[in-house]
Amino acid sequence: MLHYHFTDADHWPDVLSCAEIRPTWQRGGSPLTVHLSKDPDPSGLRWKLRDRTVRIAVRVPHDEAHSWLEWSRPYLAPEERFSLIEPSSVNQWNGDPASWFIVERPIPMADWVYAEDLAAVQRLWP
Repeated sequence: MLHYHFTDADHWPDVLSCAEIRPTWQRGGSPLTVHLSKDPDPSGLRWKLRDRTVRIAVRVPHDEAHSWLEWSRPYLAPEERFSLIEPSSVNQWNGDPASWFIVERPIPMADWVYAEDLAAVQRLWP
């Protein structure tokens, strides 16, 4: 399945030079993770992340891309989870949590399909 990782233009050179999207997010004893979305539109992200203009399309095995809604239960306190989601609807602040996925490993360039800068409307990779 095609998923999308969003980053900002300042971090793109580091991602490209490492030739992988490194897992950097961790919460409540979870493994380090990479966040993905099945939605190519950044408006589905949490409002704090919508300014990330670099979109990297990736293909990861279905069994490695965990639904954020399911994955987050043991790692986030109920009140924190509740603050990030509004069940059964998309809201203007938190985007669409049903489209969020977690991968618990780096995503190497071999798994990338393309990268593009949405603000400059240009292909960055390949």
